[in-house]
Amino acid sequence: MARKFISGINLYLAGIILFTLLHIFSEDTFGQHQVVNTNQTLGSELDFLSGRYKVSFVYESGLISEVKLTGYKRPQQADLDLTLTRLLTPLNLSFKQISGSQYIIKAGVIQKKKELKPVTLSLEEVAILGSHASMPRTKLQTALPVDIFNQHTIAQTGQLELAQMLHYSSSSFNSSKYGINNVASYAEQSTLRGLGPDQLLVLINGKRRHNIAVLNLNNTIGKGTAGTDLSAIPSAMIERIEILRDGAAAQYGSDAIAGIINIVLKKDKGGFYTTQLGQTSKGDGTYTQHSLGYGFPLATGKGFIDVSMNYQYEQTTNRARTYNGLVYRAVSDTSALSSVDFPAPADKVSENKRRDDLLVSEKRFNRNQARYGDAEVKNIALWFNMETPVNPNWKFYSFGGYSRRRAITFGFYRFPNFYPASSVLFPEGYLPEFPAVLSNISLAAGIKKNQPNAMEHGFQCCLRF
Repeated sequence: MARKFISGINLYLAGIILFTLLHIFSEDTFGQHQVVNTNQTLGSELDFLSGRYKVSFVYESGLISEVKLTGYKRPQQADLDLTLTRLLTPLNLSFKQISGSQYIIKAGVIQKKKELKPVTLSLEEVAILGSHASMPRTKLQTALPVDIFNQHTIAQTGQLELAQMLHYSSSSFNSSKYGINNVASYAEQSTLRGLGPDQLLVLINGKRRHNIAVLNLNNTIGKGTAGTDLSAIPSAMIERIEILRDGAAAQYGSDAIAGIINIVLKKDKGGFYTTQLGQTSKGDGTYTQHSLGYGFPLATGKGFIDVSMNYQYEQTTNRARTYNGLVYRAVSDTSALSSVDFPAPADKVSENKRRDDLLVSEKRFNRNQARYGDAEVKNIALWFNMETPVNPNWKFYSFGGYSRRRAITFGFYRFPNFYPASSVLFPEGYLPEFPAVLSNISLAAGIKKNQPNAMEHGFQCCLRF
């Protein structure tokens, strides 16, 4: 009897254990929700979701870890947005997807009086450039140095053109203006780390930007190269700029020896209008800029299209000094003077200058006709950036723009008789002008999966003239 009693107890205990295991298994496999341990924190749950969906979250770890989960049921559906909504909404938290595999969570910490303190996370802390990793990293975790500037940062420089904004924002970027140098006067040559303009790769939303259709043959930085015209991209259309301050030829090609600039276009919804007026401390170079844009939602808020228009006008500046040299060389050449009348070479030079000054006074020649300074520029640009889902698994993206830039630059003043061929038409000399028109048309489009690190399929074309 004792043995049968013990055997019965063993069978009873075995049945209870088997029933418990089957109950747990059925909950995990066939249940609609999974209850999380009541002592689990929000931070650990986000770590679980990060590993499950192969994404990363940007947040203040100290604040998130203090939030406890009570009665939270994890959905079994493979929908990350739905899971985050059910997880964060009861906690008065929100999230925003900033790339295919990265989310920003705006968190709050509960104070003693049960008040929520908002935490602002800046998008300039996130970098996706120059990394072979499967997920984006913050700028403190990148293997190479990356400078990240948002639109507010570059706008604080007070400059009009994007190249000059970066010149005053990044210590490794240089874009110099030249008063007299033809192509270099209306298409600035941008360099990174002192290397050539054609060794700097410019990307827009991760896609390559074309170079200008003009070869720089002047004695300036970048002679013999054709760089990228950054002035064709309106700053009002930019969300942030990432600058990789190191060579990346192994990943991006030989045109990235100096580094990479990745320009991320806006994805906002809503409108804006900005205007900018000013002039130099010398009272010239008056400039004005107007930017107008609006972001429209698409596909019931799951997509967007941002459109921006920019108009810019800059007047010329002049920093040329009064010319005090010889003007009429053929008439007052020292070789025509007799050595008997002027035995000392210094006296020949002095007499030559005296005769030239008499001719200048007699003909009322103006010695202040030279021009040296910034060109007169009129620039208009129209850009767009869009993205919209075509089905639950794929989304369509496209961006591009049109810009037309008119500029007038000046050459060195041609003084009388310096160029014999022009002395008949211009006996008093002339100031050459170099008008130029730069037009850029670019378009990129494609489709990509709604999954992190999914392959993209698309095309890109550009017209430059």
